[in-house]
Amino acid sequence: MTRRLATVAVLGLAALAVLIPDPRGPLAADTVRIATSYNITSAGLVTAMERGFFKEEGIEPNVDYSISGAKMVGPLATGELDMGVGGVSAGLFNALAKGLDLRLVGDFSRMAPGYGFGVMVVRNDLAATITQPQHLKGRKVAFNAPGAPCHYMLGKYLEKGGLEMKDVDVTHIPFRDVPVGFERKAIDASCVAEPAAASVEMKGVGKILTPLDVTIPHMQVSVLMASPKLVKNPELLRRWLRAYYKGVRIGNEKTPEVIQYLNKYTKIPVPVLQRSIWTYADPRGHMNVESLEDQVRFYQKVGLVKEKVDIRRYIDESFLPK
Repeated sequence: MTRRLATVAVLGLAALAVLIPDPRGPLAADTVRIATSYNITSAGLVTAMERGFFKEEGIEPNVDYSISGAKMVGPLATGELDMGVGGVSAGLFNALAKGLDLRLVGDFSRMAPGYGFGVMVVRNDLAATITQPQHLKGRKVAFNAPGAPCHYMLGKYLEKGGLEMKDVDVTHIPFRDVPVGFERKAIDASCVAEPAAASVEMKGVGKILTPLDVTIPHMQVSVLMASPKLVKNPELLRRWLRAYYKGVRIGNEKTPEVIQYLNKYTKIPVPVLQRSIWTYADPRGHMNVESLEDQVRFYQKVGLVKEKVDIRRYIDESFLPK
């Protein structure tokens, strides 16, 4: 009887322990501060957030939308940011050339075959005339900014037709202004990133000349950059990447669910997302190093990167999920 009472007492205390909350509260999630701008390439990231994959890893993603491009490199180097989504650009290479202690730790977006979200578009009335890169000679061709990914994309497209940048009349306008440029006949063709190509076609002012995955297969468009502070916490970095690439494996597919996630964060209308050529990231996280090196050479050739940049020095894929 005494033994039975003792057993009941122990079980009762165990049950009470479950019911009474720990005065210390639940364990706090690790906050990881990441800088990015929400666009179509964010499909994997927003999917991981919406599906709770970061929460499963005990991480609270704190997203900063106010810092983009090469401007995030400084805050990453000082530890103000933990992670950044860096578009591959002349600005990024110039920042790395300063010797900042950053690591490129994974793929964020690339143009895999069938995922050519970098696109050449042409004005409607010229669609029958401009069908090949050589047809752009002497034409007014736009892209968003010197040193941006579309600068490289256009340069490689022109090379296919035996042309260089000097053979076309280059102008710089934001992607959102390309439809107006076509309407006013201020430009003949443009390199754009989705969803701009979808918008051009849906507004009836232009047509897709070619998705650029055909010209530049597996071009590395953006990468994940980790701060020295985060690299010194490898267990946290691995958990973050594990959660992110779980999202990528779902976000690589243009499903109604993923479209809704992107619409929520980007405010891009659902019909435009449905029409857009989709984004892609390697589900294992591996980067196309040869593509990065080719982009360095291109920007050195056009004079936008003047220092030597050994991109392999900054690449560290050791934190990727196994």
